Amino acid sequence: MKNFKNVKRKLFSKFLTKFEQSYGLAMKIHKEALFAPLDKLESLDWKLRNEGLIRVLEIGVRTGSSCVIAEWWWGGGAVSKPSCSLLYGENLKYYPRNSRVTLVDKNVYLQSYFEANSSRISHLKVERFIVSHGDDLRGVPSNSVDVVVATLVLCSAANVGAVLREIRRVLAPGGKYYFMEHVHERSPTFLRTIQLLLSASGLWPAVFDGCHLDRDAARSIERASFKDLSYKYVSVEDSRVPLLNLMKSHLIGSATK
Repeated sequence: MKNFKNVKRKLFSKFLTKFEQSYGLAMKIHKEALFAPLDKLESLDWKLRNEGLIRVLEIGVRTGSSCVIAEWWWGGGAVSKPSCSLLYGENLKYYPRNSRVTLVDKNVYLQSYFEANSSRISHLKVERFIVSHGDDLRGVPSNSVDVVVATLVLCSAANVGAVLREIRRVLAPGGKYYFMEHVHERSPTFLRTIQLLLSASGLWPAVFDGCHLDRDAARSIERASFKDLSYKYVSVEDSRVPLLNLMKSHLIGSATK
């Protein structure tokens, strides 16, 4: 059983590396447009504003690669050891140079590997890395962040409502929430049926770390009491990663606290 888990992790790691790289390329034009307003944003904190800085919180760090745990057998016992191939911060490269960034991710091993590759994001300053889920941002003070970025987060959140409530809490009044989420097909197509079956059966979430193909992120965000909610749907396909076609519909937009 343990050997099977090791094989599954290695296969998943290879797939995820390819997927993240291809996904990053496929979404490049959309991310450039989504994050473009950050260049003109002024902090809501007067101290940061006087220094020409902004504070950004990213939930669910997009790496452009994979970071998994492999089990190594030493001395007859199983020892967990991180096996990671970190290329860059997939979203961080779009942030302006005046950003002061806090990163939040549930992967305890991602922090050390991210710090080891910090030279790849030398254009901005990462202030903190918090190991936590998006529904528990207790390490971040209320009303303290100018921008929250969350991409491909709500699909795997155990409690979507709690994640959105935490985003609203940490944002300063007038702060911006930028999101990019894959969603289920809006029309009753064969693809939507497949999405529902893969999610309801638990197969897709089991293989892809809790991800669901059948979620309606727009409805969840609309219910979260943000102001100035603006979003659009885009379709993303990539022949290099066929499974991407199962999650081709994306919701991209922003909202204000």
